[in-house]
Amino acid sequence: MTGTEYITMPGGRKLRRDWLEAGLIDEEGHWVTDKLKEGDRGNQKAKEPLSHLVNMDDIEPETVDWLWQPYIPKGKVTLLEGDPGVGKSWVGMAIATAVSLGKGLPKQEPGEPGNTLLASAEDGLSDTIRPRLDAMGADVSRVVAIDGALTLDDAGFILLEVYISIVKPALLIIDPLVAYLGAAVDIHRANETRSVMARLAKLAETHQLAILAVRHLTKGGAAKPIYRGLGSIDFTAACRSVLLAGCDPENQQSRGLVHIKSNLAPLGVSIGYELRDNGFFWTGESSLTTGDILATDSGEFTSAIDEAIDFLRDELATGDVLAKEIYRGANSAAISERTLKRAKANLHVRSHKRDGVWLWSLPTVPTVPTKNLGILGTLEKTEAKKEVVTERLGDIGNNLPDYPIQPCPNCGSGDYWLREASQWGKAEWLCSRCHPKPSAGSNGQ
Repeated sequence: MTGTEYITMPGGRKLRRDWLEAGLIDEEGHWVTDKLKEGDRGNQKAKEPLSHLVNMDDIEPETVDWLWQPYIPKGKVTLLEGDPGVGKSWVGMAIATAVSLGKGLPKQEPGEPGNTLLASAEDGLSDTIRPRLDAMGADVSRVVAIDGALTLDDAGFILLEVYISIVKPALLIIDPLVAYLGAAVDIHRANETRSVMARLAKLAETHQLAILAVRHLTKGGAAKPIYRGLGSIDFTAACRSVLLAGCDPENQQSRGLVHIKSNLAPLGVSIGYELRDNGFFWTGESSLTTGDILATDSGEFTSAIDEAIDFLRDELATGDVLAKEIYRGANSAAISERTLKRAKANLHVRSHKRDGVWLWSLPTVPTVPTKNLGILGTLEKTEAKKEVVTERLGDIGNNLPDYPIQPCPNCGSGDYWLREASQWGKAEWLCSRCHPKPSAGSNGQ
């Protein structure tokens, strides 16, 4: 339908000519039902405003603006989910830092600096938030926190709009969302959460700001990641984009954001990050998947490792096997290459070359697979090397303890040094990381 004609009524109200002439609306713009046409003016319930009807011919198409494409759209609500302790609040502060500087988000071109309005119910402003922003180099003058109570009810939304009109933020962070809903809202009831999310969405659209709401995950159970968030599924349904934060099950220090929902653009690649002693760091594109993150607390990853260990034991039971044959068999058994390598490290499988081809074999001394030491990295990289730490053995004698065949149970290191027998006890191998070897001239043992 094109060329829609309007009639300007007294008082300036514009009404569609075709609807008015067809008797669908009256001169006040109200919908006219069949009963009204028949003259039954006593039925006032049949007379309702037409404001909720919009013809798409009257809608101007708009393109989506992005705070961080394709992860965080402007004018919309984005959900950031994850287990406690995976660094969701750090991620929020890293995004706020980038907004304050106009740069710093992975795969995003620099832009104009902007302000962030922060509602944080779990982290202290002086002992947590400010130090984190300083560590990341934020322009803290562009980050404004709500220091006080706020509940997302009628009065709370009015107050929030006042804050927005003052700060004029490009980004509003609510961390965590459920802390601001108040006791009157049951987060598990869709009809109660839907109204709050609709008002947040309207707020974002009206002020063209990006809202990042943080939410914790529930423990296990749901098969799909969008059902793992705490509370009603309507939280997820109301958001145009959802990010899942979590850890690599093989290395808990390696973390990432996985894009699990996007209504406005194709899903973005996973983005890695790390929390180090000196702060938060983006690590670029990540291979982390939703399955990796959710397997960490569901036991699925441990089961996959156990399956791969059993596979290797069976394959290598009779001796050396070509490495390529192992990979081929693992693929047929639906064991990923990464899981296979982890199982190989746990079993201390030997790799050696003969006649130009690589072979795998079980160690000559039977070993017990190590527990899941994912936070320590690949054990192949820390495998103990006896020959590099046995200096001065000739002076000690032949009654020596066996060199450890397992990594340190405390830290996962495979580097040991031999403490000689003394008044303190028998000779023993000590972890170089947990018990550093004393320097020359030291009296320590």
